[in-house]
Amino acid sequence: MVRSHRRHTPRRRIRRMRYRIVRRLIEGAIGLAVLLALGLFAYSYVRESPFLRVQWLRIEGARRVDPRTIRAVAGITEKHNVLLLDVEAVRDRVERIPYVRQCVVRRVYPDVVFIRVEEREPLATLMVNNRLFEIDAEGVVLEEISATARKTGPFISSVRGLGYVQEGDWLTHPSLLGALDVWRAFNSVPVSRDVTVSEIAALSPNEILMYCNDFDFEIRWGRAGSEEQAKRLDIFWRVKGSRIACNEYIDLRFNGEVVCR
Repeated sequence: MVRSHRRHTPRRRIRRMRYRIVRRLIEGAIGLAVLLALGLFAYSYVRESPFLRVQWLRIEGARRVDPRTIRAVAGITEKHNVLLLDVEAVRDRVERIPYVRQCVVRRVYPDVVFIRVEEREPLATLMVNNRLFEIDAEGVVLEEISATARKTGPFISSVRGLGYVQEGDWLTHPSLLGALDVWRAFNSVPVSRDVTVSEIAALSPNEILMYCNDFDFEIRWGRAGSEEQAKRLDIFWRVKGSRIACNEYIDLRFNGEVVCR
């Protein structure tokens, strides 16, 4: 006996194929809806969970900046969620404090946030428009100070065309940067321990005048090679000492020699 095989017509095969596609689409939609529901539930749970609320805010590295100022600028409260905290935004806000060079914000689960700051160090005191400002080695204006306040380093004066200055400014005036470079170079040689510098007049990048409490004459520095100029001054000081017979100035701007007049 020969059995006959039922063959499906093309139309029936097409209907079956459409059915399978629709079924798979429905199953996929249901699965996606379940995943979205679970995701929303998990997000809502995490966002509202009391176990992830900030309970401790630890601040490290703050010596010149009051930790209370950092807390206020960071803007972190017990309402914030540790997991969802925007640490980059917190870092950016804290780094706007002039004394803060760098800030690192770190989460420690479940409820602690660490803020570690690296502070800028004042190097000198800038005099501009009858106002005094502490500045660091990069020319960042850290703080305005009163005339009676204890100043850092020498006064840097006579910076022509500097204009209006305020806290937080990053000054790139060539004469000012030259004066800061001179001050750093001077502090790197032994003569700096014997001589007290009161003022550095930054008239131009190639005309920086240093005034000391110990001398009646000025010390003239040039545009480049501050380290070499400082070494020449140190050698000159060790050879001459208190017997320096200059009435008007010492000029360090000539390669290989010191001019005394």
